[in-house]
Amino acid sequence: MTKKDPEHNPENPKTKMPYGDMKRIAFFYFMLGVLVAIGYFFLNWYEDPAYYIETYGNEHIFNLFMGGVVGTAAVSFILAIVFYGIHKKKDDATNRIDTKQEGLK
Repeated sequence: MTKKDPEHNPENPKTKMPYGDMKRIAFFYFMLGVLVAIGYFFLNWYEDPAYYIETYGNEHIFNLFMGGVVGTAAVSFILAIVFYGIHKKKDDATNRIDTKQEGLK
């Protein structure tokens, strides 16, 4: 957007991205973590660990699978916090040089 319409979407010189993109990325990772967490509880309710024992012959495969789900949720939440911290430090709208220009909010 900074190339097509630089007047309404100015580039942040610190991040080389439009203002607000770091916050959008943080929101994306937060929502991904929420969806994966919901999926964790859904899969515990929906799936039968006995199926994995019968199919794969290992009783720990379901726990390994669920551990991957928990790990994915944890990494998503951590990335959301990191990107939100970057947003507050380098991409916050109060730090914009051009906030007084007409049409920019």
